[in-house]
Amino acid sequence: ELIRLTEQQAQALDLLRHHRRAIIQGCAGSGKTILAVEKAKQLAAEGLRVLLLCYNKRLARRLAGETEDVENVTATHFHSLAVSTIKVAEIEVDWDVDSEELWDRQIPELLVDAIVATEERYAAIIVDAAQDFAASWWDPIQWLLEDEKDGVIFIFMDNNQRLYDRTEGMPVETPPFSLTLNCRNTISIHEFVAGYYQGEAAPNVMAPAGRAVEVIRCHDASDLGLSLIHI
Repeated sequence: ELIRLTEQQAQALDLLRHHRRAIIQGCAGSGKTILAVEKAKQLAAEGLRVLLLCYNKRLARRLAGETEDVENVTATHFHSLAVSTIKVAEIEVDWDVDSEELWDRQIPELLVDAIVATEERYAAIIVDAAQDFAASWWDPIQWLLEDEKDGVIFIFMDNNQRLYDRTEGMPVETPPFSLTLNCRNTISIHEFVAGYYQGEAAPNVMAPAGRAVEVIRCHDASDLGLSLIHI
């Protein structure tokens, strides 16, 4: 049932078929990553060279696994993309600086220079979990497009899951499209976590009822480890 609902969410992409740029935002479980992968596959099937980009390594491995057999799709995370591109361009980097200074200012500036010095370009860029992308990253991301001004960019994000306060600079002028259907969790899980949601429109759920939520309380780190083993 959950798989069927997830496939149903893919129909939302049909509404965006004629858009070249869009932001799609939604709660956890609304199928954003699944839609990001599906959009990448659609664009690749049209003959476009697609970059599927995200923030962290674990998600990047998932995206790469789901697109490894898809021609024209490259999946990676921003940090790996930046380092590899700068190395190919043979640009020296002073790594002995504060991490925030390095990744929020130095690397984006050097990455633009590296992109100019290389020929790596994409017709379309799909960004998943974009809520944690620094505003300074969006300029080099656009430079990676074959057509910087009119190239295809789809951004998937969830403000409720942002680790950092980074939601500025996104190169999309139109209002975001909202996904309000939680299609991953059962009703019991959805109702349990709904009280922690912050946003304009509370998510809905259409899924099996599921079993009752079990709460395991941990008093210290050792309890947490035991609880994870138990789960």
